[in-house]
Amino acid sequence: MRLVHTLFGMAAAVAAPGHTFAAGGENPCPPASDQVVVRFTYGSEKAAWIRDVTASFNQSGEKTVSGKRICVNAIPAGSGDSVNEIAAGKAGPDEVHATSPASDLYVNLANYRSNAQTGRDLLKVEGFLVSSPVVIAAWEPVLAGLGPRDAVGWTEIFARSSAGGFRYGQTNPETSNSGLSALVAQFYAGAGKESGAPVSRLSLAKVEAPQVRDFVARVHASVIHYGRSTGFYAEKMRSGGPRYADAVVVYESDVIQANAFIRDQRLGYPKLIAIYPQDGTFASNHPFALVERDWVDADEEDAAKRYFAFLMTPATQAKALQYGFRPSVPLDIDPRIIGLVWNPDNGVQPFETIHRFLATPSGNVIEAILAAFRTIKNQSHVVLVIDRSGSMDAKLFDQERGVQRSRMEMAVESANLLAQSLQPKDRLSLLFYDYRVQYSELTPKGQPIQMDAAGKGRLAETLSKVRPAGGTAMRSAIETAWQDLCASMKADPTDRSIRVMVVLTDGIDNASKISEPDLITKIGFARADGHGGYQGDPACKIPVFGVAFGQEADDTSLQAIGAAAGGETRRGDSADIRDIFKRFSELL
Repeated sequence: MRLVHTLFGMAAAVAAPGHTFAAGGENPCPPASDQVVVRFTYGSEKAAWIRDVTASFNQSGEKTVSGKRICVNAIPAGSGDSVNEIAAGKAGPDEVHATSPASDLYVNLANYRSNAQTGRDLLKVEGFLVSSPVVIAAWEPVLAGLGPRDAVGWTEIFARSSAGGFRYGQTNPETSNSGLSALVAQFYAGAGKESGAPVSRLSLAKVEAPQVRDFVARVHASVIHYGRSTGFYAEKMRSGGPRYADAVVVYESDVIQANAFIRDQRLGYPKLIAIYPQDGTFASNHPFALVERDWVDADEEDAAKRYFAFLMTPATQAKALQYGFRPSVPLDIDPRIIGLVWNPDNGVQPFETIHRFLATPSGNVIEAILAAFRTIKNQSHVVLVIDRSGSMDAKLFDQERGVQRSRMEMAVESANLLAQSLQPKDRLSLLFYDYRVQYSELTPKGQPIQMDAAGKGRLAETLSKVRPAGGTAMRSAIETAWQDLCASMKADPTDRSIRVMVVLTDGIDNASKISEPDLITKIGFARADGHGGYQGDPACKIPVFGVAFGQEADDTSLQAIGAAAGGETRRGDSADIRDIFKRFSELL
């Protein structure tokens, strides 16, 4: 019993809300003349394991063949983000020497793109660290409506999505491995449905087939919004419960950790069940790859290979078990210990269960799938709620631009960046607030603007004319935006657009007519009501994502509102504001 608490206690700590692993964490490798530093980026889903074992490696005194002490600076990041940053990188203090995305899907894609641009690979795989199947995590009552667990796959999700009323989530495949893995698996399933039998290898012809694309589009018709990281969805499911979503794509390890957290916190939610799609899924195999660029010298390459060898030792691999990862080397371990993690209480199948894993397509096929995704994904309706109170006129030093600028200028620039990420079929409403709440003349109530080139140009022109003045009625603005979005949803239930609200504030609400508790009662679909149910309107589950700009911003209130409405709030200053808006753009 002590071992059970040890395993799940550590897993629950990893899963705890608010526990994040920022890429900009403390560098464990202070400068020294006799050492070589390996900058290693890795998929954030394995952050707890990597942090634990890397600290041990750095303390071990391992040296290169030239006699230099090795120190590894391990930096968690989204799989897509980390690979893209390496491709755009250069020699210098931020250069990366080795990386481990969650799967070789991103390695194939990165090398395909690199060869097209430079004639050589970007990454060289040394081996695979651990694995965890990509699964559909569904609440136990939801699974009962989909069918027997072993018979459920993307075809059943397709049928449920077509019927409506199903809330499904997956990460953005442009930046996250679980989202890309799910997308490729959906194309495999669509190709199998078109062919009448499973396909062993996905071809360009299958990706381009209209019937296959229609299959994938139907699955995505139920997406509530996309997410930047798998951890985002895992946290939302365990904190928001069944009202947040019916099913989301995560890793098997996330399901193990989520169920442990739900039990430990006595949340009273039903069990999350890992569905291993019967029409095939991917094992996130966590390749360890060296960066094939001139900035990686012989010492750094030698050090990275020695670090990889350490990660593959049985003792280091065994430590991954407690976080729900499957080791890549044979372990001499009592099977009963493995059974403490892989068991029905944790919503997963036994460790030795055989699943149908799909073949990783070539880079050009993955590129074609991503291109197809941009055209078939569900359209969005974004309500941009912007603070134009007098405090937005305050000047700050813009570190990226190197000049003094007003908060409003930086907010306008960031809003335009978000708009540029939208597809022509997407729509946007612009709502301003000071002591009043008022739609822009560009987007009167109920009349969002299409985000084609002309619409983006008109939006930029409108935003450039905003002049700050007055007080701050943030909660009233959120209430107005929610009421109008809710009314549009009820007026046309067949419109299944992704609907989200992005709210920016730089101050303290001093002019709203609705209190924070009353607003949460009205819109907080992810907040339990204390009587076995939830707050909010079940027909209007509209996520609220907040941006608290500057130290004076009331992020406490916006955090509470966003969490209750299934979103999140980020605080930032002049150095962060653009990145925050970019993060939110990846939800769409």
